[in-house]
Amino acid sequence: MPAATGASAHGLRMNGSVATRLRKIFADPFMTDDPRIARQITLIREEMSPPPGAGLVRMALGLGMICHALFATVILSMVLVLLFSLSQSFCTVPWPWAILANAALIVQFPLAHSTLLTKNCNGILQRLFPGPYGATLATTTCAVIASAQLLALFTLWKPSEIIWWQAEAAIFGPSARPMRLRG
Repeated sequence: MPAATGASAHGLRMNGSVATRLRKIFADPFMTDDPRIARQITLIREEMSPPPGAGLVRMALGLGMICHALFATVILSMVLVLLFSLSQSFCTVPWPWAILANAALIVQFPLAHSTLLTKNCNGILQRLFPGPYGATLATTTCAVIASAQLLALFTLWKPSEIIWWQAEAAIFGPSARPMRLRG
């Protein structure tokens, strides 16, 4: 058992290593001499003043925020459209043109999305942003385009007024009819 060194403020004795550690903590409350803490502080300082590639960091953060905001809008529009059982639309297209509009909406997502994921189209994605940033941001650009496609699908869909299936449960109340936005 190590020998007790010094007394604490409460009269308790502690070994030398604990007393030394406590003195260090109180002398340097942020423990910058700890290599793990020092590394975190270095990383934070470097992040606050990025190297010459700061333009790429800013552009990537901006495009990432746009991508996430657009995808959140897609999720919200999907929830609203499904809440109204696909019986409402944000646009009006007269029949029979609505059939063509809906067919275009159905076809545009898988075709464009699959095309964007090919090696040939990767070059197009890379050229959408200036300079050396395009290659790094190609996947995020693809995600933005895919989100825009889904947003178009959910917001521009023209309902057919034909209900093939309708959810029926106590949660929907006494009548499980689709809700209507317009009277």
